[in-house]
This record gives sequence, C-alpha cells and structure tokens, in this order.
Amino acid sequence: MRKLIKLSLILVAIAVIFPSCVSKKKFTDLLSSKEATDAALAQSESKVKTLEGEKEELMNAKSELEAKNASLNSELTSAKSQLENTSNELKTTKTSLTETTSKLDKAKTSIKGVFASYANSGLRVVQRENRLYIVMDEPVTFRSGSSRVARKYKEAIKTLGEVLKENPSMQVQVEGHSDNAKFLEGQGNNWSLSMNRAMNTMNILLRSGVSPNQLSAVGRGEFAPIASADPSSKEAREQNRRVEFVVVPTISTIADGNP
Repeated sequence: MRKLIKLSLILVAIAVIFPSCVSKKKFTDLLSSKEATDAALAQSESKVKTLEGEKEELMNAKSELEAKNASLNSELTSAKSQLENTSNELKTTKTSLTETTSKLDKAKTSIKGVFASYANSGLRVVQRENRLYIVMDEPVTFRSGSSRVARKYKEAIKTLGEVLKENPSMQVQVEGHSDNAKFLEGQGNNWSLSMNRAMNTMNILLRSGVSPNQLSAVGRGEFAPIASADPSSKEAREQNRRVEFVVVPTISTIADGNP
C-alpha cells in the first residue's frame, strides 16, 4: 500500500512539473524571438535613418547640381553670345584688313611708280618685312665712330630731296645705324652715334628744301644690323654703319593710294 501511495505521489509530481517545464521553454523561446525581433527592428530603424540621411544628402546634391546646371546654362548662353559677337567682329576685321591691304598695295605701287622715273639716278623702292625702303645704288655708310656724311653721297641724297619736294604728301623716316663696336667709357655710345648720323643726313634734305613735316629721324644703334651673320667682322661692320630711308605711309596715303 505504501508503495502504491508513493508511486501515486511521484506520478502526481511528474504531472505537475512537466506542464511547468513546457511553459517555461515556450516563454524562453518567445523571449529569444522577441529579442531577435527587437534587434532586427533596431537594425531596420538604423538603416532607415541612414537611408534618410543619404536621401537628404542626395537631395542637397541634386539641388546643387540643378543650381550648377542652371549657372552653366547661363554661362553657355553668354559664351555663345560672345562667340557670335566675336565672329561678327572677326568678319568685320577681315573685311577691313582686306580693304586696308588693298589700299596699302595700291599706295606701294603708287610710291614705287614715283621713283620709277628716277631709276637712272640710282633711286628705287624695295620692300623688306612689310616696310618700304628708298635705296640708292651706293648705300650711305660711315667711317667707324663718325657721323659725318661723305661728299660722295650728298648728290644722291639731294636727288631724294627733289623727289620729296615734288611729292609733299610723302613722308620719310631717316634711320641711323651703327656697328657693334663699343665706345671707350665716357666717350659716347652707339645710340647717340646712330642718331647723329640720321640727323646729319636729314639736315642735307632740309637744306635741299624738303619740308620738315615730311621728315623724321631715329637712331637704332647696333640693334638692327643689315649684315648679321657675323656682325663683328670688318665687312659686316662697314655695312652696318649706315643710314636708311623708310617711307612712312600716312592714313591719307593708305586711303587715297597716292604718295
């Protein structure tokens, strides 16, 4: 009998304990599931915040790009307008240049025609680097360190004076030059020497009756040699000690095509 009671008590205890154990396991499982869900929810919320931040950044970037695009479109429109204006200005300039070149060519032909009748006197016109030079059969050169015009050149210079007197609208620049030999310290320089050569030559033209309004003088020192291959050689220095006569086209000369 005692054994039967004891067994019954054991069975009752097992019956009571077993349902309790099952409920606790479910609770644990549910708790674990809730924690996982909370973690997943927190992770989702974090992702949402991150995406919202990224969205805001993208919206800001979009706004900046739209503003920049509007600015670029404005600049492009302005650039197109400037390009069109420049193209029109270029066309006008080309037309003007063509007209000026044509007039200048006409003026050159006219100036050369003036000297054609003096060919027997040794005067002629040549073009060098877009400049017209009046040249003589024998170039006007000088002794080293001297600005005195030799007697043998004076007749040719006076003949040039006659041409200028007959063509009062023609202007000539007398350019003086020197070789590259250096002066002793305190005894002058090639600038002043070349200028004196130009002035002395111009004075011959003035004494011949040429109007001062037709003449100008400039000294260029040794910096525009006509013989530059070996400017220190004796032959080059002799050629570089010179004066040259440059025709100066005026606005009226270019416009009318007459000297």
